[in-house]
This record gives sequence, C-alpha cells and structure tokens, in this order.
Amino acid sequence: MKTEGPTCAQAVALLVVRDAGGDVFWTDALPSARVMGLNEAATPAAMSAALAEWAGLPARHAQTTADLSPWSKTSGQPGESEFPFHPEAWMGEEAFARIAAEAAPMFCYVQGMESLSCLIERDGRLEKIGVQSFPG
Repeated sequence: MKTEGPTCAQAVALLVVRDAGGDVFWTDALPSARVMGLNEAATPAAMSAALAEWAGLPARHAQTTADLSPWSKTSGQPGESEFPFHPEAWMGEEAFARIAAEAAPMFCYVQGMESLSCLIERDGRLEKIGVQSFPG
C-alpha cells in the first residue's frame, strides 16, 4: 500500500493484495482525505505512519463471515445492530446465509470515515461481500 498525490490531503491511497506468486489478487484506490486515519496525515512521515496503522487494522479485527449480524439486522437501520453490515447488491438472504454458515475468513479494511470494506476468498479470488459500519 502507498499513497500518491501532490499533497497528503490530495493523495490517493492504493491498496494492492498479492497472492503467494506475486500476482495481483485485489486492488482498491481511495482518496486519503476520506479514509479514517489517513485523512489527518499532513506530512510524508505522518502519512507513512498512518499507512502502517491502516495496514495493521485488518489483523486486529480479523473475523469470519459467521461473525456477521443476522440477515434481519443487516439493513443498517438505527438500533438494529451496533455494527450493521450492508451486503453487496447481488447478495440476497439465501446467499448471505450460505456465506455466513461457511464461517469463511474475512479481510476487512477501513474504506471511509465510518466503515470497513469486507472481502472473502472465493473461487481463487477476493470478492467484496459488503460494508460494515462503525458504531455510532
């Protein structure tokens, strides 16, 4: 992962996940000004420290699909769940139940100011299954 831009405030954060052979497995590009933790960096040294922190978050928040809120609590309506999960548009209740039952490892990373982007490995690739909101 790295950032690129004329200033820290105007930088794009690039996340690249590679497989064991070095091939690209997943990419995401995010405006650093809109990513919690990266948005406060004002110098290259501060951005390097923020990137190191950003990279370490998934390891501390490792979970599986079995940890997702039940389907009835995934709508993100206030009061339904402390950490509401918003599945991708393609995922219906049956697909959600199947993925949750698999207890597949999830890789989630901060993708904004109030949420994580959650991926699972499926059929030899990473697939985004949804976004999990932070509480509050």
